[in-house]
Amino acid sequence: MYDETIQRALGRLKIEPLVLPAQFLDPVLTNLRSENPCSEILTGTAGDGKTYHCREVWTALGGSETEWNRGGKVQRLSVYGRDLVVIKDLSELRSEESAELLSDMAGDVADPDPNRFYLIAANHGQLLEKLKAAPQTLPTQRMVSSIEELLITGDNPNPEIRLKLRDLSQAPASQMISIIIEKMTGHPGWDECEACPAGQGDDKCPIRENRSRIQRGTSDGTFQQRLTALIELSEQNGVHFPVRQLLALITNILLGHPDAPDGLMSCSDVAKIASAETLDRASV
Repeated sequence: MYDETIQRALGRLKIEPLVLPAQFLDPVLTNLRSENPCSEILTGTAGDGKTYHCREVWTALGGSETEWNRGGKVQRLSVYGRDLVVIKDLSELRSEESAELLSDMAGDVADPDPNRFYLIAANHGQLLEKLKAAPQTLPTQRMVSSIEELLITGDNPNPEIRLKLRDLSQAPASQMISIIIEKMTGHPGWDECEACPAGQGDDKCPIRENRSRIQRGTSDGTFQQRLTALIELSEQNGVHFPVRQLLALITNILLGHPDAPDGLMSCSDVAKIASAETLDRASV
């Protein structure tokens, strides 16, 4: 469920990762690689992919994956002679740690040519809470004013404050869902199903059947079209679907069965479910 946990599991189990588009990766990298970069704040709700973005930026700028996976709360990287400070989750910092960091940041973002700049990830509420708890010096107040206005309107009222804020919760889930379905149902791990006796002949494997029904290439695409429309309708009514929830949704579509452990079938459960004559309860 969490980026750092997934990375450890991928290495342990030697599974090829799902690679999803990071909507702000290119503009963030363009900014951080420029001659005079601005600091960046990535915000959103839990599960929007903030840590994923930070890790992708870190590795793209030459950071070591081994060092990243050590899980330090504050990590630093030299980028074209400047010090990039990366905070993958502001809530991990204790109050005194975040207060000191934000005070330093307030001075650096007001500097027209700083030697240090920042990439900070924080949920909406955590970001505002940490900002209000920081010492309210004049530089901090000006930075907080800019951040609050960026959250509300997307515009920075103080152009001299060199800071960009990107809200991952603004990404339309109705566009991301088809990409997630394609990546999950097209993963090379499915090739191992060809050697599985389940699903051969007249017997149907419920996992493979569900996969077939939600793929556009092996069905008429109606299910995927209706699911996308339902998500879009929900978004128009103010419901936000983080990427984490979309991944969980498609996992449930593929593997869901009320009698399976944790409600999710594994390959070894298929024969038991078939013997119990409850394959229909696995149908999406």
